[in-house]
Amino acid sequence: MNRIIGFAFFLLLLAAVAFFTLKHLKPIADSNADTPLAGTDWRPVSIGDRIVPGDTRLHLRFEVDGKLNGNGGCNSFFGTYTLDGSDMDIGPIGATRMACPEPQMDLEARFFHALESAESFVTRRNHLLLSDSNGVELAVFAEADPATTERP
Repeated sequence: MNRIIGFAFFLLLLAAVAFFTLKHLKPIADSNADTPLAGTDWRPVSIGDRIVPGDTRLHLRFEVDGKLNGNGGCNSFFGTYTLDGSDMDIGPIGATRMACPEPQMDLEARFFHALESAESFVTRRNHLLLSDSNGVELAVFAEADPATTERP
């Protein structure tokens, strides 16, 4: 009988320690939480079937007021967007007109085309996927560190 009482006391003590320890822990951000579209800096990982090198200047930011901006790798750009659930409409992209080497200009043209062709989006964890009206994946983005992105 004393063993049962001793074991019950041990379990009660263990539960009390766990309760007080857990009570003072701060919650950890859910690593499965989806990153919000607006207010987040995004770097393209792929555009169509083309992998985007990590050292490019390409980045995109959707502002909460329906505007977007970023850098296409050569030129700064801006535009507007509207959302309806997961449907997206990106207005014409305006950009500066600097010239860069052809591979950079080609990637930028693909980037702008993907943005203007996007009709739906989904965020999964820290990634953004843009698709056309047929569900074809146009571009995949990863959340970027805002400290490393240049502002137009």
